[in-house]
Amino acid sequence: MVNTRILVNEFEYFEPKTVAEAVDLLARFGKEAKVLAGGTNLLVDMKLEKVSPKYLIYIGKIPELRSITRAGSDVIIGANVTFFEMMKAAELKDYPLLREAIESVQLEIKRMGTIGGNICNAAPTASAAPPLLALEAKVKLVSKRGSRVIPLEEVFVGDRQTSLAPDELLTEIHIPALDGGCGTAFGEIKRKIKFAAVVSRQGDTCKRCRIAMGGDVERPIRVRNAESLLEGNRVDENTVRSACEAVLAEIDPENWYVREIAQYLFPKVLQEAWERAR
Repeated sequence: MVNTRILVNEFEYFEPKTVAEAVDLLARFGKEAKVLAGGTNLLVDMKLEKVSPKYLIYIGKIPELRSITRAGSDVIIGANVTFFEMMKAAELKDYPLLREAIESVQLEIKRMGTIGGNICNAAPTASAAPPLLALEAKVKLVSKRGSRVIPLEEVFVGDRQTSLAPDELLTEIHIPALDGGCGTAFGEIKRKIKFAAVVSRQGDTCKRCRIAMGGDVERPIRVRNAESLLEGNRVDENTVRSACEAVLAEIDPENWYVREIAQYLFPKVLQEAWERAR
């Protein structure tokens, strides 16, 4: 029988107004607390009793987490910015890769879901993960012990598992500027496999590329072996085939369906990025 109650277990609820207040609460309650942003994943998990936090810390009323700003050549996105706000932001117009990925998200998730929540949920199917990995994004983590900025790649350690300490709050996503003339592309098939590519070229030679994958895999990753096979080489049928084999090596051999559709989708996404780099 499906549980139709809104929420099952009792918990204490907090609405900090500053990052300092939020990290104070995380330091006090640790693993017994959960951070609530858009709630599109956490509230569902609580209803289904997959998680039962004793303390819920809602960060939606912290103004500094709702902004998109520039710092030098980087764009900094507050963790509580929604997908819908990202799609409208003038600061992100030079990152069509992000818009392509976000357009695939359901409307209700666009309205409520936040970029920080999408990252911290750490689902392999997270829509924002592959484009942010391909863009070499970093994240800022804050606790009472201080703050640190790490590559997004270091956040994902498993299916819905992150490297964040229980007392750390993700506050910002930093995206570096794209090289002039590079091409980007995103593609997915039924949430089973997703690819994001960022490519720059010189004639028929790939100068630089970043390939990221998500979907029905262990975790969102950069496919570095595929990148190394492409960079510095002429992009032709043979190099694309070799890069595709490197991608397939990251997918469970028993997951035959995902491997089949990956063989179709990866070359398509790579070719789109390659053509756009002209």
